[in-house]
Amino acid sequence: MIKTFEKVAHGTITIDNLAKVLRKSVNRMTEIIGDLEKEGFVTKHLNYTIQGSRKTIEIANTLHAIKLKELI
Repeated sequence: MIKTFEKVAHGTITIDNLAKVLRKSVNRMTEIIGDLEKEGFVTKHLNYTIQGSRKTIEIANTLHAIKLKELI
């Protein structure tokens, strides 16, 4: 989960890109992102201007997410 958050902290990214970079399946990335979203670390947004996966992942605007990003 920390590696996933670290990749998201470096910029907006899609689930497909995360799966490729971290060498995990798309299903596993979906589970991890779901857990991070539930805990308030990331948010998912629909973006219709990109091809492929339309959900982009960004750091949530919560205090604990911002502090963790600063640590990384």
